[in-house]
Parts: sequence; structure tokens; C-alpha cells
Amino acid sequence: MDLALWCEQRKDLDRAITLLKEAKETYRAIRGATSQDYTDVLLRLGGIYYARSDLANAVPLYEEVCPLLKATKGADNVNYYSNIAWLGSVYRGRGDHVRALEMYHEALPLYEKHLGPRHKDTVGLLRMLAHTAFDLRRYNDAERIFGLLRIARKRRCRPTPSNISTRPDSWAMSRASAATFAKRPSCMKRRAAG
Repeated sequence: MDLALWCEQRKDLDRAITLLKEAKETYRAIRGATSQDYTDVLLRLGGIYYARSDLANAVPLYEEVCPLLKATKGADNVNYYSNIAWLGSVYRGRGDHVRALEMYHEALPLYEKHLGPRHKDTVGLLRMLAHTAFDLRRYNDAERIFGLLRIARKRRCRPTPSNISTRPDSWAMSRASAATFAKRPSCMKRRAAG
């Protein structure tokens, strides 16, 4: 394993792939498919294939490792839910929208639980879920998800004490100034032109 890592660091990826394939078979034979070492080898090998944009070899590895991660470490493991979301993106890119939707639906509650509903990765996953539903012509689902995205964006943009003045009257004055400025004809011309 250390030799494979050394080959990865030296960008000798062909040698690293050969060593990791040998390690994969060895760990499977000696320790079984549910061992941590076997799972680590699959993740590293899949990562190399992904870095080379070789999805034909990377996807089967991730399809094998995700159920193993779920069985051994549980669904709350970051490797599990991030790889499930990645598989959804790959399936969507290949045009397999039904499988992509399944992966996104499985990953979304885990993203919301661990990262929060307003985290950028959770919002990105919601966006991919909405686009996939739209591609499948499930317009009601897509519209509902896009509505959730709008709500998340609005909540994130609220003024907070860190981005407004601490004087109570200064924020009210700035809102009044903005309202006055918006009524000016020059501002209206800029809005219409922009």
C-alpha cells in the first residue's frame, strides 16, 4: 500500500493502479470484502480513475464500495453520502436520470443532517435534484424543490448584526435613503437600461 501511495505522489498512476489492483485482490482473499483495508483500496483506486476521467472504471468501483461503506460504517459516514451524491451526478451525466434521482434522494437527508439545510453542498445537491426531476418531466416535484432553493437563498441573505451597523437608527436611515434613491428618475433609467 505504501508503494502505491509513493507511486501516486510521483504521478506514476499506471504503476499505482497495478499495485492497488493486486492489493484489492489480496485483501479480498485474506480479510474479506467487508474489511476496512479493502474499502480503502477501492476508494483510492476509484479516486485515481476519477482523476484520470476514466468513469468507465471508476463507477463500478464506487458502486461496489458504497454498499460496503453503508454496511460497515453506516449511512452517516461522510464517504458514503458524498460518494452516493457523486454517483448520482455521474448517472445524470450519462442520461440515467431515474438512478440519479434515487441517489440524490438517498444522499439529501444525510447532507441536511450533517451539513445543515443551508450549506452550499446541500443547496447544490437540491439544485441537482430539481434539475433531474425536471429532466424526468416531473414538473411538480421540480417546482417544489426550486421553491425550497429560493427559501434557502432568501434566508441566507437576511441582514445580520455583522453586516449592518450596530446603531438602531442607521439601518432605518439606510433603508430610507435607498427608497429615496430608488424614486429618482436617474435610478429608474439605470434599472430599465440594465
